[in-house]
Amino acid sequence: MKSLFQQLEKQRVPDRPPEFHRHVHQRLNDRLTVVFVVEFVVRVLPFAFLLFFETLAGAVMFSITGRYPERDNHAKRHDEER
Repeated sequence: MKSLFQQLEKQRVPDRPPEFHRHVHQRLNDRLTVVFVVEFVVRVLPFAFLLFFETLAGAVMFSITGRYPERDNHAKRHDEER
């Protein structure tokens, strides 16, 4: 009696169907597109909106007061401590 590996050695593996590769790529591309859009909406857009509104608020405040808002400058403060 032959071992299982010796029996499998003589078996021929059938070729993949030609549409197999295209089907796998199509499913993968669809999923990657969905993941990209969800990640963009959840991570990037809120940050972009925050920065846009911060800039817009700074422009409105400059228009009203005529001066730039004061910002905490960490580099300047670090130099003054030395």
